[in-house]
Amino acid sequence: MISGLTWIAVKTRFKKACSWCKKNWKFFAGLVTAGLILVLTRKSVNFSKILSRVREDHEKEIDIIDRSHDLEISEREAAQKRYFEVIEELEEKYREAEKNLDKKKQKEIKRLLDKYNDDPEELTKRIAELTGFSIH
Repeated sequence: MISGLTWIAVKTRFKKACSWCKKNWKFFAGLVTAGLILVLTRKSVNFSKILSRVREDHEKEIDIIDRSHDLEISEREAAQKRYFEVIEELEEKYREAEKNLDKKKQKEIKRLLDKYNDDPEELTKRIAELTGFSIH
């Protein structure tokens, strides 16, 4: 009974160790590479240089991520600004077009609505001709 529980505990610790190795595989790859270089060249390896290089590369990567994030935010803000400007321009054009629609045109539109009630395409075409709006 004790040996079965021991085996389960060993398996669990092995799984945890494998999980830790998966997370920190770069560290092991660096150690293996340094060991191979040490064996092949018979020179000493300066681990502090390797670690500082890894740290510098990480800082550069973080800097690039931050800059791309800032660029994305600024582009999004510019797109929002353009969007609101276009919406404001369209609303202004709509207000002007609405003012230009006088009583005579309103009566003619009502007449067209009554006449072409069952044919929306023809109604759209006639209203576009009357008002000068291009409808897509």
